[in-house]
Amino acid sequence: MAQDEEGNWTVTPRPEHYSADSAPMLADAWQSARAMKVERAGPEEAEPDEAAVKLHLAGREEPVVFTIVQREPELVLGRPDLGLRYRLSKSDAEELLELPEPEAADEPPPAPAGAKP
Repeated sequence: MAQDEEGNWTVTPRPEHYSADSAPMLADAWQSARAMKVERAGPEEAEPDEAAVKLHLAGREEPVVFTIVQREPELVLGRPDLGLRYRLSKSDAEELLELPEPEAADEPPPAPAGAKP
């Protein structure tokens, strides 16, 4: 995710199912997330191989990187640069790691081919 100078959020790579509200909703989830526990990471986690979430914040050259240490039974995110791990609830995993689905439009189904309006 990246935030531009105006505060707008974008997601890269852009998923197939995407709406203009998806990135801000995901950013809100990250801003309101609270760890159940914060602990020091061991030295073996200094250069982790896990998947990572990179947040590119406006006014900051380097992204904030959270490694995904585990998803079950709870979400554990690492900050190698700080030597910390954050334990969050399992329900936070979906909110923080998955882009919200766009809301379905209330449009009628398309008319059959050859039908006149």
